[in-house]
Amino acid sequence: ISILSALSVVPYLFLGLIVGALMDRWRRQRTLVLTSIGRVIAFAVVAVLLATDSLDFWSLAAVTLVVGVLTLFADSAAQPLLPRIVPRRSLV
Repeated sequence: ISILSALSVVPYLFLGLIVGALMDRWRRQRTLVLTSIGRVIAFAVVAVLLATDSLDFWSLAAVTLVVGVLTLFADSAAQPLLPRIVPRRSLV
């Protein structure tokens, strides 16, 4: 469990600055939609692997890493988008 938990944080350590710079150039709403779809697909892969009795630690680790990367992109897109959606007086 500790290894899987650490794998979800690894993308923030190694890709955080790069993804932050990319989010300044990419469309944030599209990124949020695509990362949400990607995470749904990743979790569906876990369900399919479990149903076919082929889920093992390494496949779960790969899915955890993919979900961590997609969550990093989603978080980096959502944080600067919030002030554009919600009026400033509502943020205080």
